[in-house]
Amino acid sequence: MLKGDSRLSGIKTVEITGVKAKTSTASLLADMLSRQFEVVLHTSRGLEYWKAGASSLIYKGLSITPGSILVAVEKTFEAEFRPDFFIFEISIGGTGTADLGILTTLSPDYGIANNTSLASEAKLQLIRNAKPGSTLLINARAEKALKAAKKDQIKVLTFKDHFNDQFSKTPGQIADFVLETEPGTSALSVSSELVMPSDLLGSCDLSGSSMPADSSKYQASPTSSGSGIRFMHRGKQILSASLRPGYNVSAYRTAFVAASAAALELGTKPEAIISAIEGFKGLSGRMQEKEMNGISLIDNSNSGMDILSAEKALDYALLKRKDEKKGRYHPCAGRRSLSGM
Repeated sequence: MLKGDSRLSGIKTVEITGVKAKTSTASLLADMLSRQFEVVLHTSRGLEYWKAGASSLIYKGLSITPGSILVAVEKTFEAEFRPDFFIFEISIGGTGTADLGILTTLSPDYGIANNTSLASEAKLQLIRNAKPGSTLLINARAEKALKAAKKDQIKVLTFKDHFNDQFSKTPGQIADFVLETEPGTSALSVSSELVMPSDLLGSCDLSGSSMPADSSKYQASPTSSGSGIRFMHRGKQILSASLRPGYNVSAYRTAFVAASAAALELGTKPEAIISAIEGFKGLSGRMQEKEMNGISLIDNSNSGMDILSAEKALDYALLKRKDEKKGRYHPCAGRRSLSGM
């Protein structure tokens, strides 16, 4: 049905699935792309129109199942928007129509269909149904996905999280891009890595423009906090960005890496990526810091919250209290029951 919709002609589509970091990656990517293009984003937060780093709500109440994309597209055109990009967060699978498919994570895996199948198998539809000529951006820890991605006429890019203890290197991969912290960054920030083919710089991206061969001139503006991240390409800095306080940076490491990689591939200028990262304040319910009646609240009450997410909120709250020695921190893990998890 999507392939037969003539209204989508000339509009590029991004589909994002995975166990974790789907909404964060999609939202950051929409922000980055919107600095140059018009974007419609569909996530668990709602259907949004993005332009110049700002969003407005088109419609709320849709699920993020693949079938809901049909409704999201219809609502967009009914509102008389015609974006340059559609970005869809998908709970499981993919439609097979995306120009760029992003797989954030495949772990922790879980049972679906009354525990008769695994979520990871369903999410691999994004890869198995990828259309010829499209690009896949895959978490390098997802070895099952990388094996499934070995098909003709599909460009495969991978990223990896350097700070996950469970990560095991896949033979033959070269760490072309590295996301690391700058001097002066607190222990609450992290480094991550982005892996791409060695010929990526200077190659043609999905927008038809050419990626910069030397972007070392793109530097972050200084901040009083001294906290920042920088992107490296084989030891050479491509760009750097300062980070705002108010959220746990480590909770967004996958989103920072995946969204930045996708933005570059889709023709976004480094300045736009820097602007989005430096303006990022975290997403509501995703390790965001808030004030409530004089108490500092660590809010991790998103729909993907599980026992590990609750533990991260607790650890972060305790570390903040220890490091800053001020105020009281209350970790909020939402209203979901943790019993049985």
